[in-house]
Amino acid sequence: NLLLTRTCLLTGHPLPPDSCIDYAISYYEQKKDCLNLAEAYFYKGRSFLNRHEYVKAMYDCKQAQLQAIQSGDLKQQHKIVEEIAYVNGFTSNYHLQLQNAKEALRLAKALQDDNRIAFSYNFINRAFLGLGISDSAYIYAQKTIPYLQSVKEKDMAYFLTIIGLSYRYTNPEKSKYYC
Repeated sequence: NLLLTRTCLLTGHPLPPDSCIDYAISYYEQKKDCLNLAEAYFYKGRSFLNRHEYVKAMYDCKQAQLQAIQSGDLKQQHKIVEEIAYVNGFTSNYHLQLQNAKEALRLAKALQDDNRIAFSYNFINRAFLGLGISDSAYIYAQKTIPYLQSVKEKDMAYFLTIIGLSYRYTNPEKSKYYC
């Protein structure tokens, strides 16, 4: 059930009924398997996010985070805290997005993963843009740029747009270059 839900979300296929992922959650709770339980809650949260049910998505992401912390798996913790930052951005909770993005950055640096660092810097940048703190957004745009080589081509437009927005007040010509 967990694999089916994950596969459907990653491939864009219709999701199975919520009862499938709920079954996986129940199973991993009984087995006291924190790692897979965190994964199940994460994908349940992701399915709520896809349906724009942000409160439910956040609840399940926080449940996933608790389990991931118990598991000790830093990659999983990063993936989940980044998702929490993402949901906070969707709901314009920029202070919480900033807090979670900084935690994601801490984990990404611990993992020494340039792609994760790039995404974390970009989320911090986005949070500062949302808060209207353009000087800090500009600083994090500059910190993101050296990590762009680690970003997949399919994600590049997103990165460049956020960087371009960060430069719009401080350097309009550079903003045009990135946008």
